[in-house]
Amino acid sequence: MSAITYDTIKIVGVPYSKLLSLEITHFPNQHGTAKMTGLIPYADAMEFTQRVDETFAIDITTSAEGSRRSCSMAW
Repeated sequence: MSAITYDTIKIVGVPYSKLLSLEITHFPNQHGTAKMTGLIPYADAMEFTQRVDETFAIDITTSAEGSRRSCSMAW
């Protein structure tokens, strides 16, 4: 099993240029939550805030060998 690192994580749906931190929390029979901190170019951030609503979701995946590879989160 490979370690999950910032280099093996990909977040689809958020136009970040650098991931600074990522915290994923999940408990049995509960919704999972993800909190990410990163850098987003200003123009991309302005466009991103205009299209986020209650139907928005992101996909968090890892290429680390032997780990769960995908997690989808609603906004």
